[in-house]
Amino acid sequence: MDQGRGVKKEFESKPERSRRRGRPRWRWWEDLEKDLREIRVKRWQQKAVDRVQWAFVIKAAKAKRAVRLRSN
Repeated sequence: MDQGRGVKKEFESKPERSRRRGRPRWRWWEDLEKDLREIRVKRWQQKAVDRVQWAFVIKAAKAKRAVRLRSN
């Protein structure tokens, strides 16, 4: 390989920054999907588009959360 090629330079270079240590952070939609799985909601992306269906999902989530808070 030619020493001046950009690909070779990138391949042999060392990264300036390293990744953070530890477990990767949760993204908001991963947390959302976990909560929706708990209340057994399927196809939540389609329901989020329809306001009426999404309102039912939100109402169920609030009820589940209220039960969880009362039990603690």
